[in-house]
Amino acid sequence: MGDYFQAGHRWKIRLREKGGQRRTVPVHHKAKEYLDAYLEEAGIQEEREAVLFQSLKGRTGELAGKRLKADNVLQMVKRRAEEAGFDPAQVTCHTFRATGITTYLENDGDLETAQHIAGHASANTTRIYDHRNERVDQEEIERVRI
Repeated sequence: MGDYFQAGHRWKIRLREKGGQRRTVPVHHKAKEYLDAYLEEAGIQEEREAVLFQSLKGRTGELAGKRLKADNVLQMVKRRAEEAGFDPAQVTCHTFRATGITTYLENDGDLETAQHIAGHASANTTRIYDHRNERVDQEEIERVRI
């Protein structure tokens, strides 16, 4: 819980990334709404030493107090993707990274800031997640006359 905190008027989250790296980033207002709702439902908002994202006790729906493991996150993402009508084989946690970076750049964000938000050492890595050029409307494809 100590990794989600208020700093002045803003809320921030401390991310623990691969290789033991830690970064602190501002929390989007929508993410704050979701996090606050989760914390209220979980009943852990006052427990500063509690694990923020916890695993469940079997299929009980109760939090176990232990950190959520990466493979469990991936399984959850794939289940939710399928429930939303997406092919779970095409969705990974990195799908959200690509969507976030692409959406940010579509909304006039700049590559350097996207690189900083993503925690990439190189802008070339950030460009890998930029999928703006992959979107082609069906109408454009139908212009091809065979």
